[in-house]
Amino acid sequence: MHDSELAVDDALARSLIGATFPDLADRELRRVHTTGTVNTIIRLGDDLVARFPLLPATRAEVEAEGGR
Repeated sequence: MHDSELAVDDALARSLIGATFPDLADRELRRVHTTGTVNTIIRLGDDLVARFPLLPATRAEVEAEGGR
């Protein structure tokens, strides 16, 4: 959809989650299908979600949005 869109598949999501939050590495991942074009959302079990930007962003931009 965007020329510079990043590819975030389940394997990459699991790797990034495990590297950042090892205690969540074994959670079941379920992709949330949305019509959005800026983020991809993946459920971690029944009580958490991870949102991954699909467009390049600086670490400061992502951290400014909040997090765990």
